[in-house]
Amino acid sequence: MSLILQKYFPTAYQLYVLYVWARRQCTDSFSALYINVPFCRGLVLDVRSRTVSLKPKGNIWLLVCEPHEIELTLSRLEQSAPDIASLHCIYSSDDMEVWENKTLHIEPPIRLGLTSTEKRDILHLARFAVDTQMRETDMPHHQVEYISPKFKQLASVCVAIWHDGKIRGSIIRSNMPLKEAIIKASIVSCSDSRFKSLAAEELSDSQIEVSIMSDLRLPLSRKAMVGGKINPRNGYLISGSEQDGWYVPEIFNCRRFKDFSELIQKLSSEKAKSENTERCVVYTFNVENFLESRNHQAVLSMGGPLCLPVHANTSADFFNRLIRSANDAGNQLVRIQNPDGSIPSATNPLSGDVEEIRWSPLAYALWGLASFGKSVENKSFVQAASIGFNYLGQALFTNSSINLNTRAHAIVYYGHLASVLGEKDLVEKAENFILTHKMQLTYHPILYANTSSFLAMHGHSSEAKDVALALAKIVRKDLETQRNQKQDIELAAYAELIRTYSFLQDAGSKDYEHIIKNVREWLLNHLSEDTGFLGSTHNTVASYASGTAKMFEVLAADYERNAGAIHKAFSWLETLQYRDENLHFVSSSERESVKGAFRHSALNHEARIDSSGHFLVGVSRIIHASG
Repeated sequence: MSLILQKYFPTAYQLYVLYVWARRQCTDSFSALYINVPFCRGLVLDVRSRTVSLKPKGNIWLLVCEPHEIELTLSRLEQSAPDIASLHCIYSSDDMEVWENKTLHIEPPIRLGLTSTEKRDILHLARFAVDTQMRETDMPHHQVEYISPKFKQLASVCVAIWHDGKIRGSIIRSNMPLKEAIIKASIVSCSDSRFKSLAAEELSDSQIEVSIMSDLRLPLSRKAMVGGKINPRNGYLISGSEQDGWYVPEIFNCRRFKDFSELIQKLSSEKAKSENTERCVVYTFNVENFLESRNHQAVLSMGGPLCLPVHANTSADFFNRLIRSANDAGNQLVRIQNPDGSIPSATNPLSGDVEEIRWSPLAYALWGLASFGKSVENKSFVQAASIGFNYLGQALFTNSSINLNTRAHAIVYYGHLASVLGEKDLVEKAENFILTHKMQLTYHPILYANTSSFLAMHGHSSEAKDVALALAKIVRKDLETQRNQKQDIELAAYAELIRTYSFLQDAGSKDYEHIIKNVREWLLNHLSEDTGFLGSTHNTVASYASGTAKMFEVLAADYERNAGAIHKAFSWLETLQYRDENLHFVSSSERESVKGAFRHSALNHEARIDSSGHFLVGVSRIIHASG
């Protein structure tokens, strides 16, 4: 029956599972469930009395809506709507979200989140249990009594031990009191037979990660399983074969999955020991995970595989963080630069593999390094950029075997770099190359928009200004067409239009403020609080570092106008930047090669230099705008 429902009425089956779960949780004080999904919009289900109505009676306990539609759902409820600040998202998937009114609980359940003190106590308990097991002594009965009542609530937890970039044990214990689950999972993780056993002398250099799994687990629809996206903050459970299979977010710091289908296939074959997923049901659920700091004294909250930085929310703090992050990014580029001035385009911290030269990212990274170096008078950054500048000049203008579009794209950034370094003759050389080959360039929005910006800003001739305007019009027309057709558009491919038309306006062509405003508002409509800028308008491309860094760079030129969006974008980039505290999954031999760089995305560990380039150019613009 469940498979039939999943095939023809996927949301109905999920709602049925939610209803069964809610029946076990409801009380006389809360039982009303408001549904705002297709075919069930506006229904109020009282799970205690088993009645359905169109108007809520009393407080709403649970709200069910489509992804990212909680505010629209609350607007439908009007006066009956709880305040959004009182809600906590207890489930999210490609199919739906479930929000719970946390104010209705006298004793909040674990799924509504843990306090920093509770997280600290859990990690202390886990380390105490591991230490006791490693010393082969019995757990003392007089151990500390934890004040929080959550330690007595039933929970499902995973305790993982990391040492020198590798998991040395990872054990799940389900449906037992939280305190007991933490102790048992911690003890068994010390001797997890799937991994090299942890030695007693390694314990002091290890870090413990704890994942607390929500008790609300809903099945994914077949549509989501086939064409869905991986949510790196979620856990996954496959059931229906000889044994259950689990993934929690720590998996995304161990391996990459090509797509959601591969994740499900690996979950089934490796965890559930079954090659047939047709008769299995995949459940997804929220996970709250957190990690010990390297000295075991602090708690690092996590958003899936990413450590969340902690900082004060002040203007002074923002600028201090900004400069610190930029210095870290610049130092990483200098550390991995080759003697000839080139820089590997990408580094995989899990394998140590590097992707050698890609011309455009190299030129952009060097431009960023020089721009920031000049802004803060860092001579080592400027010197490194100068060495790379000479390397680029020798290769780009003489090596005709490089694809023309690739050469032109890199030469545009080379021209910007030449301007920063004060090499006026070489800026003009870059301009002449572009004008000479303009008719042979194949259209791509990034190439055309950036070429237009360069010619509008640095062009010395009327021809340069005319070509800049013509290229900008082509890109703008392309964007308008795709938007009118409601196509899935990659945001970073068109972000440069803001700068392009700003330069054209400054050059005195005409007033393009309406175009700048239109593109700016389009970009800002796709800025997420949690994940920076979306990768694409339909969110089929996950948010990624170089995309958000590009938007950050473009908006940074007008800091006063765009400060809110810049702060949000930077906050997400901070979570992606490799720092000492979030390199627990990287071996000590590889940490220096990526520290300061930006992880490409939550699901891709690679550190790519173009992300640093965009970021450094943006920071230098903010410094310039701030005087």
